[in-house]
Amino acid sequence: MFEQLIEKVKGKLLSPDSVGALLELSRSQIHRLAKEKEIEAVKLGSRTTRITGDSIAAYLERKAGVMRTPVCVKKIKTAPSA
Repeated sequence: MFEQLIEKVKGKLLSPDSVGALLELSRSQIHRLAKEKEIEAVKLGSRTTRITGDSIAAYLERKAGVMRTPVCVKKIKTAPSA
C-alpha cells in the first residue's frame, strides 16, 4: 500500500509542508509527530526544519502494520421499518 511512497521518500530531507501533503496532515500535525519522536526532524537553521525520509518510511511501515491488524466489527441491529 505504502511501498511506492516509502521508496519515494527514503534518503531525502523533506519540508514539513511536503511531508504534510504526502501524508495528508497539517504542518502542525507534522511538528507534533516530530516533537513526540514519531518522525525525525533536523534543524538546518533558526527557522528551517527538515524531516528525514527514512523516518517517514519507518512511520509509514509502523502505521501499515497497525492498519493490517484485524478489527472486530459488531453488527448493529436496526429498528424495523414501518
